[in-house]
Amino acid sequence: MDESKERRRDPKAYVLTTTFSVGRSRGETLSQEIVDFSPDTILAADCVYFEPAFPLLLATLGDLLELSPSATIYFCFKKRRRADMQFLKSAKKAFTVTEIEDDDRPVFSREGLFLYSFTRK
Repeated sequence: MDESKERRRDPKAYVLTTTFSVGRSRGETLSQEIVDFSPDTILAADCVYFEPAFPLLLATLGDLLELSPSATIYFCFKKRRRADMQFLKSAKKAFTVTEIEDDDRPVFSREGLFLYSFTRK
């Protein structure tokens, strides 16, 4: 059986962990490793800290959702500056953004920590 079909039948069976730069050149594609894996769940944590890279980060997240249209990106960040919320405003224009709520939300909010899910519009 094709490995990608096997993985889709049992999503707990495969996990790809990778770190990559969002500063790719315009038109440069995602790595072949990521394309072959075609992730359906993406975790992105603490990516919002360098404002000039925000457009590149949005483009990379968009590329990931284009690769796997039904994927969900779980996006966590700590608000450090006003610009961090500008990133979120831009993300809301590009994706369907939902804040994830749980019982610990008040504690995390006091610490300036936020967790959202991003999906394709």
